[in-house]
Amino acid sequence: MLKKHMSKYETQQKVIEAALENLDNDSKQITGLSEEDELWLQIKNIKSVCAIQRESFKILLETLNIDRYRDHVAEKKPLEFIVEVYYQKPLRECSLVEILDALVVLFKVSNLVDTVQYSDDGDHYTLKMTHDFGFNHSRLLKVLNEGFFRSYGAYADYIVSDRSLFIKIYKIDVNPV
Repeated sequence: MLKKHMSKYETQQKVIEAALENLDNDSKQITGLSEEDELWLQIKNIKSVCAIQRESFKILLETLNIDRYRDHVAEKKPLEFIVEVYYQKPLRECSLVEILDALVVLFKVSNLVDTVQYSDDGDHYTLKMTHDFGFNHSRLLKVLNEGFFRSYGAYADYIVSDRSLFIKIYKIDVNPV
């Protein structure tokens, strides 16, 4: 093989260098698991998720006791726990962008929303979630995120509707490193 490639690279040394460079580049291109797949693998350790059909979930949402759920979120801090497991560091050491990236992955993986994304809007980020689970689900998402951003120390405004939740998270330096 060296002789075959020497006409292009001139010397054996250059052929070997090119081969090693290609090997190195190929290994960098192998990305392995997506962020979503990695989170799915971590979820089994979190032990806080179960599979339930969408229609069954909608029925459960109709009977949502928001005050009881708010107490649960305040005590257990589920989003904080998942983000800390995901990054393997305390929430306070995460940047706001890291947190938003993790929330997008988490909400995609969990199927709690149909769409989720965030935008950088100058002095704030806007986290946008849409779903077809109804108003109680939007309220549930608001409670879940309110406690999370409060714990992080970020100031946020919420717009809740039957099919969406928009969160404006202000860029204040809550975590100077």
